[in-house]
Amino acid sequence: GSKKELEGYLDSMFYSFLNIKNYQIKMKLVLIQVFASVCKTVYAVTDSDDRKEAWDDTIVDQMNFFEGTFQETKERFMELCQKARELVSSGRKKSSEILCDQVLYIIEKEYANPEMSLVSVSNQINVSPNYLSALMKKQTGQSFVDLLTKKRLETAKELLLYTPMKIREITEKCGYNDQHYFSYCFKKFYGLSPNVLRQQNAEAGEIV
Repeated sequence: GSKKELEGYLDSMFYSFLNIKNYQIKMKLVLIQVFASVCKTVYAVTDSDDRKEAWDDTIVDQMNFFEGTFQETKERFMELCQKARELVSSGRKKSSEILCDQVLYIIEKEYANPEMSLVSVSNQINVSPNYLSALMKKQTGQSFVDLLTKKRLETAKELLLYTPMKIREITEKCGYNDQHYFSYCFKKFYGLSPNVLRQQNAEAGEIV
């Protein structure tokens, strides 16, 4: 959640202790449990390099949050939790960027596979199709299908212009099973059919 939401939650938790007789023992038990959960989350979503200076090197100092008055304990613990929230937020952002790069790499290397789809790639990297779809849109501004189609058709254009390969061969090499569907997609993307593009290029004397 946001910084404000976290502060609100911790405020409520701390002031609930004041309604308990001899609250110090109960408070210590609860804070130890919360602290353990916070540490588990930080270590789960951050790598050692990001965590070292911001967390590992200061964690011993932060362990003294029980010392002092109620207000001092509250302030130290809230500071610790805010630091954890920032690290987790940063770690999740980095994790999303890594996943996006992984998907772009898969598209780059495996676009010729006609079986490639949002579902197959999401299974490959162990995330849900809905999550992957939203992630790619957020990170690139384009859908997974658009990214895959762009790679396939840009490659097809290069092959049409600079090789003597037949259109049927290019269709298969670029991950399409049906030549008519390939031609439809190509014309929709470039505004002219594969045959017309090649013909225009040949007339200009640029074909290899």
